[in-house]
Amino acid sequence: MTTNDEYLALIKEHNLTSKQVSEIIGVSFHAAENWKRTGDRLVPVPKVVLLALKLSISAKSAEE
Repeated sequence: MTTNDEYLALIKEHNLTSKQVSEIIGVSFHAAENWKRTGDRLVPVPKVVLLALKLSISAKSAEE
């Protein structure tokens, strides 16, 4: 599974929009959108982005 596959699965599982992702981890909206690309226009998701997103989701869940 690629980092892009993990990213797409994570945002789908938690019903996150690109705007929400950009706000949660402090990246631009366009970066969050570009990571959804597939095929020839694929923009790899850095592993640190996945880690930041997973930690942010976990922290939010712990607060609830």
